[in-house]
Amino acid sequence: MATTYGNNARKQVQSITNPVEQVNVAEQGARVRVIYDSYEAAGDVATDDSGSTGTIIRMAKMPKGSRVWQVMVVADDIGTAGSLAVGDSGDDNRFIAATVFGAAGKIATAWPLCNVGDVAVSSATVVAGMAGGAGIDAFGYEYTSETWMTGTIASGHMTGTIKWAVWYSVD
Repeated sequence: MATTYGNNARKQVQSITNPVEQVNVAEQGARVRVIYDSYEAAGDVATDDSGSTGTIIRMAKMPKGSRVWQVMVVADDIGTAGSLAVGDSGDDNRFIAATVFGAAGKIATAWPLCNVGDVAVSSATVVAGMAGGAGIDAFGYEYTSETWMTGTIASGHMTGTIKWAVWYSVD
């Protein structure tokens, strides 16, 4: 059986990389931080000058050099007429694909490989395996400049509480 190294582990072995290379601190040895916030949707879906319907909620201001490890959104029954996606200005569903929160206490996550879906949260629910995002490229995504992470409410007048948390590293 062959033995090999991950990309960052390889940088720390002098016989492979001479001299030893410094690993990006956001990838190894960083502190994990959390941004939490909430929004009270009140049917406030707007139409812009181009005729596009939807509302963009600025959810978290991500620092330059931060790496995103997990995104979690929990919501009331905000209706089946619209959906919520989580991403940024470069990709509006980078972390969580458009998800309908059609029952109270639904949750959607990017943790780490996700597909469209959501799971009700209760004491009887097993949280592992739930999904609602954009896939492997979202896991460990690095922001190269300060960027707002956003929630995009598609057409449909949603009402109710939306809460989210973003786990990331940066140092």
